[in-house]
Amino acid sequence: MTTTARRARRPLLFPLLLPLLVPGLILVLLLGLGTASVAQAPTTGRVAGAALDPTGRGVGGISVRVFELDASGGWMYRTTVDAGRRGGYGVEGLSPGRYVLQFVDTRPAHDTTRRVTTDVRTTVRAGRTTVTDAVLRRGAWLWGSVRRTGGGVARQPLVTAVRDGDTSGTVHTVRADRSGRYALGGLPTGRYTVFVDDRAERHTAAPKRVRHGSDAQRRSPSCCARRPAGTRAASRRAARG
Repeated sequence: MTTTARRARRPLLFPLLLPLLVPGLILVLLLGLGTASVAQAPTTGRVAGAALDPTGRGVGGISVRVFELDASGGWMYRTTVDAGRRGGYGVEGLSPGRYVLQFVDTRPAHDTTRRVTTDVRTTVRAGRTTVTDAVLRRGAWLWGSVRRTGGGVARQPLVTAVRDGDTSGTVHTVRADRSGRYALGGLPTGRYTVFVDDRAERHTAAPKRVRHGSDAQRRSPSCCARRPAGTRAASRRAARG
């Protein structure tokens, strides 16, 4: 066979190999598209909603604290966002899983119109927005005054209220004014033990139980009271000198 004949037959090899090459090219293209799809799949989710009052109206002045729940149910803090004037909020970039959203009234502790901190559980899914609203109710409140044993005003002592049976470690604190008067709002209903500490003057008061009514301490310093939401209980404190 001459050289000219061999050169003439070489172009015939490509049509013969083409059926073998096409499946391989198609497979490479499919693998590439599959990899791109996996890379573009969303890995985080979003939660959004509103803080509402019992009538369904939006509530302003609320912060939303975001906690992720671990396998044992423990809370892991993630972030905090402020709701808008009408209560709307949104949190981006959350890993899929279970969460607790804690809605907190940011007004001062002495404001007796404060709303009770409210926890709402929700689930975040990748690529989705989970709508989670919370209804915040007005809390109960304490008010009274702090005086030193034997007379005189305990100026700006720290008043702390701890609710019976609360296992979350939550305490409610407020500092009394210069005349010893205080108010503590936004409290969940329940029974409380009240502590007073005036570290500046090195005076402390024995823990007292609170009952509904202005004569709480006069009746019994160890009595208990249940306060419906939106009502108030008063007590007098006598710091030891």
